[in-house]
Amino acid sequence: MELKDIIYENLNRIIHGITTNGENFEEYYNDLDNDDKKSDLFALAEEVESKLKEVKKSKLEGGIHSDFGDLLGFLDKFWIKFSDYPNHRIHECIVIIYLVNLLNESIDEETSLDEEYDISQLSLTKIEKEIYQRNFAYFDSSNLKNSIVLLDFSEPSRIATYFSQNSIPKDLIVQLLANIGIEANRLELTQYVLSNKDIEGKKSQIWSSLCLHIVRDGKIIHTPYDYNQSPNVNSSRNINQEVQYQQFDDSVLILSEYNHQKDILDKYLRIYHLIENFMYKFPLTELERKYAGNVFSIRDFQRMNDVVNNNEITSLKKLFAAVCLENYSSTQKFSKFIYDSWTSLHPTIIADKSNIDTLLSLLRLDKDFDSIDESQAPSFFAKLIYAFRNSLVHNRETEFHLTHESLLNHTQIGNTAQLILEKFIIPAAEEVVFYLIIEQNNLVWFSNSTIKLYNEN
Repeated sequence: MELKDIIYENLNRIIHGITTNGENFEEYYNDLDNDDKKSDLFALAEEVESKLKEVKKSKLEGGIHSDFGDLLGFLDKFWIKFSDYPNHRIHECIVIIYLVNLLNESIDEETSLDEEYDISQLSLTKIEKEIYQRNFAYFDSSNLKNSIVLLDFSEPSRIATYFSQNSIPKDLIVQLLANIGIEANRLELTQYVLSNKDIEGKKSQIWSSLCLHIVRDGKIIHTPYDYNQSPNVNSSRNINQEVQYQQFDDSVLILSEYNHQKDILDKYLRIYHLIENFMYKFPLTELERKYAGNVFSIRDFQRMNDVVNNNEITSLKKLFAAVCLENYSSTQKFSKFIYDSWTSLHPTIIADKSNIDTLLSLLRLDKDFDSIDESQAPSFFAKLIYAFRNSLVHNRETEFHLTHESLLNHTQIGNTAQLILEKFIIPAAEEVVFYLIIEQNNLVWFSNSTIKLYNEN
């Protein structure tokens, strides 16, 4: 196809569609229930018509039209005021104009609009699963068919911004122009990918290739989910300056890093690392207090090593069993606080209780929502936070793997994992962690700053 037809054919047809001579104009005009709206529509359509004549003139003169400023303004107004205009393709038209402007910048005076281009190698495919990176382009100079471009037609201005910040070669601009605005292929307000036409029907293959390009370029494909709430800390937790909190300096530093993190999965790993630290410190504290400053023997160190190297889930259960005997408030134990937090999930936060049960099954927990009572709260909470941790850090084909996709949009349970993590696990974990650090206790507070290895006298 000749370059002048690639530039103007689809563009002129789309613009013509919203003039007074457009196929749907008369019917839409007559259906308007307000004379002022009719007047605005007619005036705007005539303005567009006058600009279309200028574009057509540029084609006849054998040049690339360069003055689209007023036309873009009219198109924006039309899209805003008459968004329900039937079968309009204004979003495509705006993108075409951006591309024509780019083409004008990338060619020299010797370029002929009569030059022929092969436009059979690439085609546009609608993205089935939305990608966080809205626009992207990769050009393979040695093999045009291996080039790939992602375009977000829901916001044409973002396409313009991307292309203004990322250079795109003339050959790829031409291929995009040839594939946008095709008469029989009206594009929706979503993402499309320009890719090898030989795999046009293989949407999963196209999606995977595109995503690999994007992550190789240092960008992301998943939709992040930020957890911006300040830590949940019982108002009765008073920090006493006369208390020696310095034994928790490392933990406080991790809490600072935890506060800095915004992504919910990264935050969860941070808070889990703190709980893990206390899980190891708990038996050591018990042993240290037992000796109360007396001499430790080699056998004592061996016993310390044995308790530290205990099974992780067993150690977690022991820690939470001890925590749940502590006072969350003056009227409530931690076991009651955790149990009440769990039961409050349904129906207020999660309407469908079966989604909770399905998630527990996916996490390989032999419980359902109703089977948990207050006495089981310590063990269940330990198993739940451990299961979430494993599903996040492990990536086995046979296990439920926690990603942003499964967190927010799982095929079976929707965003149930996100709600449980955000509304139950993280707030409860924060309360436990801040209690253990702020309130002097026998669980993780050492009573001595040193271990006595022998008697000096």
